[in-house]
Amino acid sequence: NINIDPTKKPKQSEGTFTEGELKGKTLGIYEIDGDNMRICYALPGKDRPTEFSSKPGSGHVFVVYKRE
Repeated sequence: NINIDPTKKPKQSEGTFTEGELKGKTLGIYEIDGDNMRICYALPGKDRPTEFSSKPGSGHVFVVYKRE
């Protein structure tokens, strides 16, 4: 399930589990800026990230994709 809130700046979307024991728990956030897509998601059991970073011990994974 993807929920989009266009009022957030930068525009972000949240992916949420729809089944299983993590049902309803928010997985992460992403944004698209030109040719770049940034994604930051939480490992199971960790809270949803609120920023695009992956600090040691946070349980967050930060990935950037660039369109070529």
